[in-house]
Amino acid sequence: MARRRGISTVLGALLFTIVAVIFIALALRIFSESAAALTEVANVAVQNNVEERLAISVSYKRVRTLSASEALNSVTVQTGSGSVDASLLNALNDGKFASIESAPVNAIGSPVPVAYAVELEVDLAVSGNCTITVAANSTVFIEIYVPAGRAWVLASKYYAKEPYAWFNATFSGSRALVYAYSTRPFELRLDYLEVRAFELAPDVTVTVANEGTQPVNLYAVWLNGWRVDARRVLSPGAQLNVTFTSVQYSGLTFEVRAVTSTRVHTVRFYIERAPALPPVPRFMITSYTSVVSGPAGSRQVFAATVENVGSAAGSATVRVFDHNGNLAGTAYLTLQPGGSATVQIGITLPSASGTYTWSVSVWNELTARVDDSKTFTVVATTPSPTFQIVSWNQTIAGPVGSKQRFVAVIQNTGSGAGTVEVRVLDSAGALVNSTQITVQAGSQATAVLAITLPSTMGTYTWRVGAVNTATGSVDDSKSFTVIAQQPLFTITSWNQSVAGPVGSRQKFTATIKNAGNGEGTVRVEVRDHNNALVNSTTLTLPAGGQSTITLTITLPSARGTYTWSVIAVNTATGSVDDAKSFTVYAMDLYLKARSALTLTGFESLPSGWSSIGGSWSIVSGGVEGNALQGVDDDTGPGKASVYYWASSISGYSSLRAIVQVKTPDGVERLGLALLVDTSRLYTIDLDFTGKDKAFEIQYYDGNKWQVVANAAYKPALNVWYAIYLEWSWSGSSNVFSAVLYDASGKQLASIPATSYTGPRPAYIGLVTDGKNKAGLFDNFVVATGDPRYVVVSGLQQGWTAQLYDASGNQLASANADSSGTARLFVAAKPIVANARITVRDAQGAVVIERTFSQVVGGDEYAYGP
Repeated sequence: MARRRGISTVLGALLFTIVAVIFIALALRIFSESAAALTEVANVAVQNNVEERLAISVSYKRVRTLSASEALNSVTVQTGSGSVDASLLNALNDGKFASIESAPVNAIGSPVPVAYAVELEVDLAVSGNCTITVAANSTVFIEIYVPAGRAWVLASKYYAKEPYAWFNATFSGSRALVYAYSTRPFELRLDYLEVRAFELAPDVTVTVANEGTQPVNLYAVWLNGWRVDARRVLSPGAQLNVTFTSVQYSGLTFEVRAVTSTRVHTVRFYIERAPALPPVPRFMITSYTSVVSGPAGSRQVFAATVENVGSAAGSATVRVFDHNGNLAGTAYLTLQPGGSATVQIGITLPSASGTYTWSVSVWNELTARVDDSKTFTVVATTPSPTFQIVSWNQTIAGPVGSKQRFVAVIQNTGSGAGTVEVRVLDSAGALVNSTQITVQAGSQATAVLAITLPSTMGTYTWRVGAVNTATGSVDDSKSFTVIAQQPLFTITSWNQSVAGPVGSRQKFTATIKNAGNGEGTVRVEVRDHNNALVNSTTLTLPAGGQSTITLTITLPSARGTYTWSVIAVNTATGSVDDAKSFTVYAMDLYLKARSALTLTGFESLPSGWSSIGGSWSIVSGGVEGNALQGVDDDTGPGKASVYYWASSISGYSSLRAIVQVKTPDGVERLGLALLVDTSRLYTIDLDFTGKDKAFEIQYYDGNKWQVVANAAYKPALNVWYAIYLEWSWSGSSNVFSAVLYDASGKQLASIPATSYTGPRPAYIGLVTDGKNKAGLFDNFVVATGDPRYVVVSGLQQGWTAQLYDASGNQLASANADSSGTARLFVAAKPIVANARITVRDAQGAVVIERTFSQVVGGDEYAYGP
């Protein structure tokens, strides 16, 4: 018994399991979509204490605008005369409209007495929002009625006050009654009908909006079993648009489920079925012949490709209209949606030549309207010549401005005889010359023209053109090269400078090149600083040739630096082709600097001198001319007598002096004096008392004489000597040096530089000592330079400078060193009156020779501009 109960228990459990499985399967089959959505929710925690408020909406309609031909079944004229064709209502302001004349009637509930009316019933293939454009030729009332069961209800009413003023009347639905009335006859016009109907869109948009106070975690959105992931947190007030594409409208409703973290929101929507819009074909011209040309009156072929871009198969007629709007040709075709075909239409071109604008349009046989239209160009030609330049002068060359012969051969490649004007144009496009010739079709003729070459040398590109006189157009054009030949002279090298004595004749050379493209003659001119012609020559050069010329030019008579020019004058043009400047140095020998502070040859007593003791006078018997004689009377400083230049030398830190001395009767002391004051002085003198060291420098301090320095030499009486002194002040000491020369300039003795601490001298002069005995002085010079030398600078190394006295005796000669300086030794005669300086070159030729009224030791003479 227990075993049976056990078996029964097992069988019962098995049976229960089978039943449960079957029940679950049936539940899954019946509620599969709900289960799928609920499965998402089952995976999250259920929060029943959170309030969720979602607003769900669905958008599934779209608007389609239909023309009269697409939407209109018919317009029935119930009162009035006339008819309405859909093709007249397809476009606005296209000049086409429907016209209905009113008919006399009795007033039917009109607010005003009615004598005339028009009544139309409009029947549409679809239901939508309709707009019809109407006008009348006089003042009318227009009422629009729509069906209401078996009656009509007034939808809108209009008062058309202005004649022929177009306005829009509207109604909704698929049928309407248009009732127009007036007290007098009128014409009602209909111009345009448009229907805006809706249809089911292939895409559906579901909008989920959070209208609660808490954020909502949106997982997914379902539409009729189709799921789109959302995974978005919607804040309060936020919304999400979810689009389902290619939706199948298989049922009557939409079921939308919004799955959140807490629940599934389910909403069902009724699908408002729009009446199906009729599919229609629509034709477009995708390509066509843009230009058709040929002889006037000839038959030509026009081609056009048409594509059906509409939603239904259909037929169309391709129509070609001429420039006057007349039908010129047609072609008929039938196309499936997306299909295309090319038609070829034979057309006859206008009988008159010219260019015309024709049109092609495609007429939709179903909608009875023009779907597309294009314009194209028709060119009707007449037999005419066409000219080609088959040969011509490729190059014309000649002198600038010359006349040359140009030849061109013209061929008529056209279909008729004609006249061609052959024109030659220069590089700027200006007409040079032209001629006309007549050429038969298929023949050639030669044109010969005289052309004038440019007036400016160069290579140019000109053109020859063949102008068709029948059309005025240039049928052909060719270029050719024109070479206007002319010499052009350039100065390629020349003397950059010419130097020489003033007034001298010098050589100038220059190299001239003909850089032009023709042979010519050039006149080479040298012009001075005043542009006056100095010299010139001519030469003839071929193109590219060059030659060197040498001209003799006379330098200016006044010393200086001048800028002259050499110019190349083109004799063919008379113009200056080139000009170069060069420097002329007119050289002269002149006194550049005199370093002497005072000088005198004692031809007379000099002014500005003073004496201390003795008697001083001018006597004959000088080195040259007179001399100064001083006779001592023992009344000067140290019992010597002094004759001095009364200008202070205290402002100089160094001086040089030279004087020539002689005594006829043996004075004790004779020479130069440097006065400190009236009682003190320095002397540089010769002692004639028989000393061995008679050439000495002494100082008298007011009480006694002191020997500063001396040198061994015993002078003789009645002999001219030259005493040279160099003195400088260094710190608080005097520095002396002295040299003794004989009458020929031979050095006899010298005292080297000797420093002596003593007072600084204030004046310089002469001293003689030996009571009642005479001393002679001549050629006294005090200078900052060396009065033993006359310097001549500005020479070339190896040149010689020579000094002559008034009698022509050469006193000195010296060669120029590397610096161009010659030093003439004049210690034997430091002052030369009416002297002449001669400069000779290395070959001994005289370069320049100048006479000066006085040449003084320490002078610098320069040879230069």
